[in-house]
Amino acid sequence: MQGDHRVAEVCISDNGIMTELREMFDPERMPWGTIGTDPGDTIRRLGEWWGYRCIPRKRNIQDALGRLGFSSSEALMTAGLAVNMTDRYWIRPNGSGLSWDDVSPHTNDFSETLGRTLLGKGDGFEPSPDCATDGMVPKMWTSERRLLKGGTTRCRQQPYNEVLASEVMRRLDVEHVDYDLRRIDGKVVSSCPCITSEGVEMIQARCLMMTRPMDRSKSIYHHLMERCGSIGLVDPKDFVDRMLVVDHIMANNDRHYNNFSILRDPESLEVLGFAPIYDTGSSLGYDLRVGDISGSETRGRTFKARLDDQLLLLGDTDWIDLDALEGIDSFARRLMGGSETVSPERVEAVVELLLSRIESLRDRIENPRGFRDEPSEDIPVRSSCCQQMSSIILTANLESTSLRSCMRISCLRCVANIIYLIAILD
Repeated sequence: MQGDHRVAEVCISDNGIMTELREMFDPERMPWGTIGTDPGDTIRRLGEWWGYRCIPRKRNIQDALGRLGFSSSEALMTAGLAVNMTDRYWIRPNGSGLSWDDVSPHTNDFSETLGRTLLGKGDGFEPSPDCATDGMVPKMWTSERRLLKGGTTRCRQQPYNEVLASEVMRRLDVEHVDYDLRRIDGKVVSSCPCITSEGVEMIQARCLMMTRPMDRSKSIYHHLMERCGSIGLVDPKDFVDRMLVVDHIMANNDRHYNNFSILRDPESLEVLGFAPIYDTGSSLGYDLRVGDISGSETRGRTFKARLDDQLLLLGDTDWIDLDALEGIDSFARRLMGGSETVSPERVEAVVELLLSRIESLRDRIENPRGFRDEPSEDIPVRSSCCQQMSSIILTANLESTSLRSCMRISCLRCVANIIYLIAILD
C-alpha cells in the first residue's frame, strides 16, 4: 500500500521476508527502482528495498528482538505493518479492512514503549514507527514526532556532531534539519523534528539511483545528476555542492545514498526537491582514538574514495562565506565541554580537525583546480556476485544453483553473507 492506494500484493514469510509477488496493481506507485524485467526480478528488487527499510542487523538489537519474541528485524517490521515516518508505504493484511487513516503515524498517537526497548531501557512491544526506522545509530521516535539518536561508540560523540553540523549549516545558510541535545534515561541524544508530513514523503537517493542501471563508463556523480534530471529536479548540482562542502568541513565519512533524500507529494507523486541535509553525526573522527583524529584521512562514501577529492566536483564557490564560521571552535568547545563521555583531550582534537578542514576548503576556494570527475576515482561499486548474493538472502531464494552461480569464496562479502545465511536458517 501507498497511503490508500493498492500498489501490489505480496507474500511475506513468518520471519518477515518477501517471497512472492502475486500481482502488481499500480506500477506508477511502486517504490522507485523495484520494477524489474520480470516478476522474479521485481520481487528480488522489492526484497532489497524491504531489507533496507527495516532495522539493520548491525544495530545490535538481537537481545531486544529475542525478548520481544521476534526472529528478525523483518519480522518486527511486519508486525508494525512496515509503517514509518518517512513515507506512506505500508502493508495491509488481506481482509483487515484497515485504511491509511487508521495507521498513519502523523495523525495517530503511538507509544514510545518499543523505542525505549530498542534503546535498551524497556521490555515491551507496541506498534510504532520504530518498527521500520533504519540506520545504524540507536534511535527512537517520540510521541511529539521528534527523532532521538544516540551514539555507537563509547564516547558517544555523534549527538554533539549533529548539533555542531547544524550550527555550521546555519552560518553558511545551507538548508538543513536542526538538531539539539536532550537526555533520555540518563544518556545524551540528539533530537530533531520530522521532515515529512501527511502531504510530504521522503525517498532516499539510493532508490533514485536504482531506477536505471549505471553506465560503468561514467561516474557515480554523473549517474546521480542524470537520474535527478529524469525526475525533473531543478539544479541538483546546487544542492550537491552544499552537501559536499558541509561534509568536507565536518569530515563526514557516512554520506552514503541512504543519508540524503528527495521529497515527494505522496498523492500527485510530484517531486518537490531535495530534503534538507540531515544525518551528519558520524563525522569528525567519532570512531577514532583521540591520537588518530587530527591527522586522519577521511574516506568518502558519496562519490570519491577520498573525501578531499570530492572538492574537485565543486562548481561555483561564491556562496561560501567562511568568515561566517569565525568562532565555530569556541562553539564546539562550549557544546562538548560539559560532556560526560567526550574527554577534554578529545574535544581539542575534534576542534583541531574542524579548523583544518575549514582551512583546506579555503585553500580550494582561493586556488581552484578546475572541475574533474573521473570514474577511476570513484568509490568502489559492489561486485556483481555481492549484488546477487544480497538479493538471494533478502528474497529467501535459497536454491543451491542460485548460490553456486554467484558465490565467490575469494570475496569476503560473499563469505559474510554465507555466514548470515547459515545463522538465519539455523
